[in-house]
Parts: sequence; structure tokens; C-alpha cells
Amino acid sequence: MRNRKITLDNVLDYKIRDFRGLFELKEYTYNFLRRVRTVDDILAEEEGYGEEEKTLILFFSEIKSVHEGVRQSLCNLKRDYLKYTQALKKSGISRRPIERTGFVRLDLVKETDNVKYKRYVEKPKRAVVRNSGRALSELCTLWDNTAETLWYLYEADMPFIRARFPDIYGPLKDRKELQPFFRKAGVKMSRDENACLQEGILKELITYRNNIRHGMVGISRAFGYTFSAVHEGHIKFHDHKEDKTRLIRVMTPEEWIELTVRSYHHFVECYNTLLGGLKNLGDLGNFKREIEY
Repeated sequence: MRNRKITLDNVLDYKIRDFRGLFELKEYTYNFLRRVRTVDDILAEEEGYGEEEKTLILFFSEIKSVHEGVRQSLCNLKRDYLKYTQALKKSGISRRPIERTGFVRLDLVKETDNVKYKRYVEKPKRAVVRNSGRALSELCTLWDNTAETLWYLYEADMPFIRARFPDIYGPLKDRKELQPFFRKAGVKMSRDENACLQEGILKELITYRNNIRHGMVGISRAFGYTFSAVHEGHIKFHDHKEDKTRLIRVMTPEEWIELTVRSYHHFVECYNTLLGGLKNLGDLGNFKREIEY
């Protein structure tokens, strides 16, 4: 599976590992298993006992919950993209390749074809953009949840509000068990000793998130609502604060899907690597496991 090209058709084959194995402990007498302590056992313990462990379980549980939402958005995206391609075929509107990108755009549509576009294509295209946007937003949340979990586990020397990527790397850069995870994620120290992101999928994803939330290119989210098949190039507007013209490239549905698929697969690989590094959870960081049998 490692050598397969990741596509919308097979990306859901990739899943995150179950975090519960980090907490479940088994006690043996010679070759006989006497007791298994599970996550449910920990959560059922009396108030005040093992509260750190319970809190950490909730951090991991939140990641699992958000991840399930991302997978649902991917299922919806797969369904709606099929409807979109079928609608294009039904409308008779063709698509052409974009040079050296592997993506496609709709051909320029004659005025007489606009009726066909609005009747068949516009609605499923909006759905593709909407589900891509939802999945990308939730993927950003997953990375934030992961940073917060590391912040709690290692009692990172930084305010909780700054427990995000890449900043979380700063106080944890000397933890050997985390290095494979950080390398795969694309986080490193810059020449001026500040945590930063290398060029790659995580940087692209976070740039997308920051642009949308800060409003600078937020209009690009709605290209499916404001642009038909006639013009799909750039949005031009005047930035009155800096007194200059800005161009925002309009993404095609295929480009939205490509970013979503690559971002999901990247998170799954990184998170599974992280759980592998934390396999001996009780011996890592500042987390203290207190067990009484």
C-alpha cells in the first residue's frame, strides 16, 4: 500500500492507529494473564485517582472523534465528485488539461451552454467545494489537537494558546522519541533557532487555514458559488490598505480534492508515527502513571 498513488478512491483505506493501546496494561504471572487494565477501567476509577491519565485519554479521544468527522467528509466528497463528473457528461460540457499540472478545467462555455451548466453542474460543484473545505478545516483542527496533546503530555514550556504547529516543536525538539514524527510532519528549527515548517503538505495546509481565517483570501472558498464555467482563472481586487491590486487564483474542484486527499494521508502517516514513538507512554516526558493492583 505504501507505493500506491493516493487518490480519492483509495484514501479511506488509510486509518489512524487506536490510541488505547498506549494505556492498556497487562499483568502476567509466569505465562498466565491475571489482569488487563483498559481505558474504560481508567475512566471508571474514582474521582481524584489518576486524573492526569484520564485527561490525556480525553485529549486522544478528541483526536479520534474529529478524525471520524474528516472521514465522513471524505465519503461525502467522493460521492459528490462522482455526481459532478456525471453532471458534466450529461450537460455536454467538456474539460481540458492544465499544462503540466495533472488537473483539468472546464472549457470556456458558450452563452447558450450556461443554462446547461446551471441546471446540471453548479449544484454538485458547490458540494465538492463545500466538503473539501470542511475536511481541510477539520484536518487543521486535528493538527491543533495533536499539538495540544503533546503540550499536555510533556508539560511543554509555552502557553496553551501557542500549542500549535510549528511552535510546539521548540520546547520538544530534544525529545528523541518524537523526532521521526516531527521529520515526517515537516517541522524543524530555522537558522535563527525558531520553529518553522519546511515546504510540504503541512505548510500548504496551514497556509490555507491561516489565509481563510484571517480573511485575506477568504473569497477563494466561495469560487463554486460565485464563478460559473465561463471564467475560472483569478479573482482580482484592490487592497485599499496597501493600495495595490491582488490576484487570487481560483482552485478547480480537482485541485481542492488533491489538497484534501494529500493532507489527510499525510496526517494519518504522521499520527501513526507519533503513536509508535509513544509506545512506552509511562516512561516518556513528564507523564507519571500511578498503578495499584
